[in-house]
Amino acid sequence: MKENRPFPPILSFVFLTIFISLLICSCDDNSNNNPTPTPEPTANLEISFIPDPCAPVLSPDNERYEWIFTMIISETNGVSVELTDLYWLEHSNADRIKSFFGTYTVPGGGQIQAEFTVFKTLEEGGGGGPMKFTIIGIDAKGNDVSASKTLELLSYQGQ
Repeated sequence: MKENRPFPPILSFVFLTIFISLLICSCDDNSNNNPTPTPEPTANLEISFIPDPCAPVLSPDNERYEWIFTMIISETNGVSVELTDLYWLEHSNADRIKSFFGTYTVPGGGQIQAEFTVFKTLEEGGGGGPMKFTIIGIDAKGNDVSASKTLELLSYQGQ
């Protein structure tokens, strides 16, 4: 006849540990199989000016002071942007974006630029001051994006 031997306590502990481990693993959310998706980047717009600050010159006909500068709009996250508005002096210039830049689109990782001339008559004087520009658009992923920068227009010093 077979003798009934008690189950060794160490084996009971091992089996219990394995059972609990399997139970925990089976309840896991499979995060190793389904990693959390990385959020896609939104566009990042930047404005720069050349020159910055901008000094005025007297116009060739000596009738006004002119500040001539190039505005560069850059996108730095690799996501293209459709520009919807361009503000300066708190006025919308949405209808003039294409005539200024030749396009509404800032390519992802690229830039567009336009030359601007701001002027004052001699009667208004050659005093400068800050001029704030703001651009607004929608990136290729549907996100609203914008950027602002102020260009310092220097005062006329004479020649």
